[in-house]
Amino acid sequence: MTPPPLRWQQHLSSFHQAYQAFLRRFESYQRHPDDEGAQMALVQAFEVVFEIVWKTLKSRLEHEGFTDVATPRRALRQAFQLGWIPEGETWLRALECRNLSVHTYHQDVLDQLTTFISQDFLPVLQSFHDHFGRL
Repeated sequence: MTPPPLRWQQHLSSFHQAYQAFLRRFESYQRHPDDEGAQMALVQAFEVVFEIVWKTLKSRLEHEGFTDVATPRRALRQAFQLGWIPEGETWLRALECRNLSVHTYHQDVLDQLTTFISQDFLPVLQSFHDHFGRL
């Protein structure tokens, strides 16, 4: 009998699915950057993929024996210190953006979020995918 996948492997599998959905929403946003629906869909995809990324990191860190990684900020910092993710400040900014996006809706905030996602978050997310996709 094959043992069940480890928790972090389950999260990684979910990440791959969320990453593909995120890329579809990003492509839609690129085709229609002024469309509020495309903007909102991109932000929602960002929220989902960010949540799965930090939970993947948390479960992998716990698998490696780390215990003080119960919050996104702690998990991101530890992963950055280990060299698992590049650009720790961008990931912490993503956390701030995620927190802002789930509590606030204004067009100017939506514009700030889509700019951050397009210019800053997408490259670090792609790096995460490239690194963790090999595990």
